[in-house]
Amino acid sequence: REQMLNEYRQKDESGAYISDSVSEEDKAFVDKQIAVISNASLAGDYAQNNLIDIRAYNQASGRN
Repeated sequence: REQMLNEYRQKDESGAYISDSVSEEDKAFVDKQIAVISNASLAGDYAQNNLIDIRAYNQASGRN
């Protein structure tokens, strides 16, 4: 999370991060990205570990 948040942090002239410069909106966006990545990873593990048909999984979850 910190690594992703660093993309949104402003830096001063020396290249050091200005610590409070990440907005709550950016933090929420990063957390949402992390959740999406985690969920996709879990779905992939579930499909692989249980040898289910990916197409059936996608259809059931509304992804055609």
